[in-house]
This record gives sequence, C-alpha cells and structure tokens, in this order.
Amino acid sequence: DMQLDGVVGARTKAAIKEFQSLFGLPETGEPDEVVYVKMREIGLTN
Repeated sequence: DMQLDGVVGARTKAAIKEFQSLFGLPETGEPDEVVYVKMREIGLTN
C-alpha cells in the first residue's frame, strides 16, 4: 500500500538513488532534471 504525500522522504530518496545507480547517473537521491530526462527517455513519463 502506498500513500502519496508530496514529500521527498528517506524512502523516496533511496528509490531515486537506486534508479540513478541502475542508469549510471550521479547518485544524489534528488528528483533533479537528469532523473526526469532519463525517465522520459525510457518511457516512464512524458
């Protein structure tokens, strides 16, 4: 079960770091432009 609260907490940052690691991106844990570009590139968002 997942509830969205709009807060980038510890679990969100960990998931972002894992995503960044998988795609060879700098591991900041932040939902930055580099993350969004990669997400668009692989079809996770538009």
